Amino acid sequence: MSTGHVHAAYPQPEPKHAEMLRELERQPWFGLARKRPFRLLTSTDCPYVAGSTTDFGEPDWHDWPAIIVDRHGYRKIKEAGLLAGLVEHELVEAILMAHGWGYLDKEKPAHLVASAAENIVYARYGIAPEDARKCYEPLIKADAHEKLKIIHVALNLKPYLDPADFDKRLLQHMQMCMIGIADEGGKLPKDAVDYGPATTEDTCGPKGAKEACVHFEVVAKHQCLRFAGAIDKDYWCRVHLDKDDAAEYAKES
Repeated sequence: MSTGHVHAAYPQPEPKHAEMLRELERQPWFGLARKRPFRLLTSTDCPYVAGSTTDFGEPDWHDWPAIIVDRHGYRKIKEAGLLAGLVEHELVEAILMAHGWGYLDKEKPAHLVASAAENIVYARYGIAPEDARKCYEPLIKADAHEKLKIIHVALNLKPYLDPADFDKRLLQHMQMCMIGIADEGGKLPKDAVDYGPATTEDTCGPKGAKEACVHFEVVAKHQCLRFAGAIDKDYWCRVHLDKDDAAEYAKES
């Protein structure tokens, strides 16, 4: 989440954070994590310009995590030549938080080390951090009154919770968007759930011995209870739920 790098009220990276980054780059686990494939998602809303999905800490390399850049700010960020630095920031921050670092933790500050990594990228392109901040400032969505409509269901919310003064209204608004409540029809848009061709045996519709997702064709053919629009039975999304798992969730609740 890039707000700390922009907002004057947040601490800024210091030389010691660049040194922490250099030390991390000597660690095999960090180098391996940086090589993991990830997607760039620019079709959803994201408060504070950018974020990442929660699955950077998962060992399954077949389920690619994503760096999320706000759909309204993406074009301006790219035109300003800031995209590489922004992606570097979110990548480093996501990896560190998935390995136990805190957003603004005193000993392991994921955000400040990520900001140091971001500045290094900008330096390669001759961009001063101050000039980057001037571009980001008008793009930041800072409160719950912004018109957030499409938020990825796997957006990592931990960076929004770590600061002591986190905005509870914004968090509640984001959570409603993530579960579809903010949408007039009470359903999620496809862009927010990674809807696409299935890469495993789990599919929307039945396949071989596998039963259909419990949300599939409950009300009408080629329709889903959870997200809007026609769906393909051979596709998959992040809210996929089979009958056995649904029964377990029912017991727990």
